[in-house]
Amino acid sequence: MTFHYSDLTPQHFATSIAWVSDMSAPTKWNLTTEETAILIGMDFREYLETRKMANEGQPFSLQPEVAERISLLLGIWKRLQLLGFDEETAIAVFNRPNTGELLNGKSIKLFLLESNSLAKYYAVNLYLEKIPGFKSD
Repeated sequence: MTFHYSDLTPQHFATSIAWVSDMSAPTKWNLTTEETAILIGMDFREYLETRKMANEGQPFSLQPEVAERISLLLGIWKRLQLLGFDEETAIAVFNRPNTGELLNGKSIKLFLLESNSLAKYYAVNLYLEKIPGFKSD
């Protein structure tokens, strides 16, 4: 599936921000608000305002790179599930250190937060796709 920013609607944006906020919870990806903003490529205050607008049902748009980052995060999440992990295990895989060649002892979360480049998001998606047993859709 290819990312096409022009196909996105205000509802997509609101749903995306709600999903990221939900996944950032302490019981899931365990991200601070600041880390969540960094992960999706937004300024902290901009993220807070956008999250507020999403919660209140106000229309807004996201910058193309922010939407792309969220799309890539969703891809990572989907790939973990396609590998057969239940939600709890997929959350653990996102958070725990990985000794694979790409992550080199870092968790997916830490790898993405430290590098914070779109290329790294694509690299994680490709890395997960190449794991034996992966079934593409």
